[in-house]
Parts: sequence; structure tokens; C-alpha cells
Amino acid sequence: MDDVPEDSPTRRNLEEVLKAANRAKELVQQILTFSRQNAVNAKPIRVQVIAREALRLLRASIPQND
Repeated sequence: MDDVPEDSPTRRNLEEVLKAANRAKELVQQILTFSRQNAVNAKPIRVQVIAREALRLLRASIPQND
């Protein structure tokens, strides 16, 4: 990302990929914690951010009704 200009669409795409990768990492940590294979301290999460991401994914995958 350091080599891509800040106003480039590629930069925005890379930021979205990085955000998705971090979210996936957090989900894997939660799954491992739930399955008791990895102990992690519980911390509060921002439900609004997760809900927005889920809605964006749903909107992209469900066809629009015209």
C-alpha cells in the first residue's frame, strides 16, 4: 500500500482487503476461543461496525427487486 497513491482506487481496494483480513483474523480467534483451543481475554466489540459490514455483504449478494 505504501507504493500506491492515496487517491487511487487501488489504494481503497487494498484498504478494504486489509480490513477484511483483520476481521477474518478476529473471527478465527473467536472460533478458537469458543472451541477452547485458544484462551483470549474477552473484550467489548462494536456491534455497529460488524452489522454494517454484514449488511454490505448481504446487499452485494442478494439481487435487487425492481
